[in-house]
Amino acid sequence: DFSASDIQITDNSYTPINYDSSDEIVRKPKKKAFIFAVVAVLAVVGAVGAVVLGNNNSTVKNNVNTASSANTSSSSEGKLSETITFRLVGNTLYIDGTGEIFSGLFTEYSNTLQYIEYILLSDGITEIGGYTFDSCENLKSITIPDSVTKIGAYTFKNCTSLKSITVPSSVTEIGEGAFRGCTSLESVTIPRRVINIGEGAFWGCGSLTIHGEAGSYAERYAKENDINFGSI
Repeated sequence: DFSASDIQITDNSYTPINYDSSDEIVRKPKKKAFIFAVVAVLAVVGAVGAVVLGNNNSTVKNNVNTASSANTSSSSEGKLSETITFRLVGNTLYIDGTGEIFSGLFTEYSNTLQYIEYILLSDGITEIGGYTFDSCENLKSITIPDSVTKIGAYTFKNCTSLKSITVPSSVTEIGEGAFRGCTSLESVTIPRRVINIGEGAFWGCGSLTIHGEAGSYAERYAKENDINFGSI
């Protein structure tokens, strides 16, 4: 039996398409089958491309992450004022220049301060303004030059890793709450020239001993605030 699709019309006659020995119809590839084949190939190519693109995206993300990590560990620098600059190298902060570090100048770098362990101020800095190193939680040591005359209010508040500090002989005033919440602070050396220490300057420093000269303002302050005092 033949269907209409199995017959070729030629001059009003019909001719059956050739059969092989097993009586299966031998047909030439039809256009629809060819289109399906092309679509299938394109689908495979697309899938391979998606995998490659996905791998490329992963590579880009990895490069960005690597770059971000590199930036975090690299040095940075900036200006605090017209006369004062800073450099952050690893976990050490260098501040160079002359004049006063004004209150709150490091506010925009608050995320950076938490990683600082060492601070070195250059000779020429005259005053450390209020809240400058507030909540610098990993700070272990700070070098204050003899040019500084005042430590402002809450300058080292909540520097919970700071264990000791030597106030240079040039300082005459320590502001209110300057070392408030420095819970690890055990030793502060205060020179005779200091004639004013603000209220609550060492609040929360339960293990603190103030070192100073006998008969100095530092000794009087320590006794008035029930802080251990050691004569030098």
